[in-house]
Amino acid sequence: MNYLERLKQEAKTRQEQEIKIQQQLEQQRQQFQIEVKPSLEQLQTYLQELSQQLNYLKPNNLVNYKVQGVGNLQNLQQQNYRIATYKELQALKERSYSIYSQDLPEIASNFCLRYECVGQYKIRIEKKKELEINLQKEYLLQHGIRFTCDEYKDDKYNVVKARFLIEPIISIEFEFVGDLETNAIDLKITNFNELGEKVYSLSPQEVNHSFLDELAKYITRQPNHLVLQDKQRQKITPLSAQQKDSLEFEVWLQKMQRKYGESISTTATKSGQDKEDFEEFNEWLRLQEAQLHNISTKASSKNNKKFLHLFKQINPFKKAKLSE
Repeated sequence: MNYLERLKQEAKTRQEQEIKIQQQLEQQRQQFQIEVKPSLEQLQTYLQELSQQLNYLKPNNLVNYKVQGVGNLQNLQQQNYRIATYKELQALKERSYSIYSQDLPEIASNFCLRYECVGQYKIRIEKKKELEINLQKEYLLQHGIRFTCDEYKDDKYNVVKARFLIEPIISIEFEFVGDLETNAIDLKITNFNELGEKVYSLSPQEVNHSFLDELAKYITRQPNHLVLQDKQRQKITPLSAQQKDSLEFEVWLQKMQRKYGESISTTATKSGQDKEDFEEFNEWLRLQEAQLHNISTKASSKNNKKFLHLFKQINPFKKAKLSE
């Protein structure tokens, strides 16, 4: 077989594979339209009616949340229920369904139930280490908590203190997304029992009147028997390249502080936190270190050389020995 004939045979084989893939995809879509889409529409209709009743009755649901570096937010009132459809989410550019093509009809049934837990008073906290300030900002942004931050600098423009004013509002989301590949419904719950995201998988067959009733009790924090199946995947909010570099250096510098003493950092001053809050926040810092270590494993050797070079430039112990 000459070269041109081989190319023709390869093209024919590829075309057959593409046709087979298209047939399989079309079968998945048909099954999705028959099974998943009606269940999504049933969920949306039910939760829309539930939201209307809850907004009218305004039941007294008080919730407490633990916020790292801040403390406990107590007696937050659960309120302001609303449904956001896929088209509304796209219009607001608040979600990106990049795993699907935008012209696919199956994503049109995706929607999100949103509500808030609102407190009466704003919270004021103060941080006195640049690492703590940066990580506190990142933590609040990651969990959608609104805040303002006033930073104070010394004569050398080093940040020596930051005062946060935090809104006592926790936003909650129940996002329902049809999964074409598994022919199931992904339920992503954000900031419900605790801050963060959890993803569950719902079978279309389990969406019935009994399930909806238990789901309503679950949402309103009433005694219930709802059982959700964990999708067994972990979502990590990606950091920008600039955030990674900044936080990785700060975490590395924090390790040097623990090893050699706090005098390494020009911004490291004693905070006025009580012992319990300080230890709790430091535990959270260690968790952030672990996360950053996992993100940057492949580039760790290169980064360590960069940090070591920077440390040699700012190492106060080297200067101290020279002065002796």
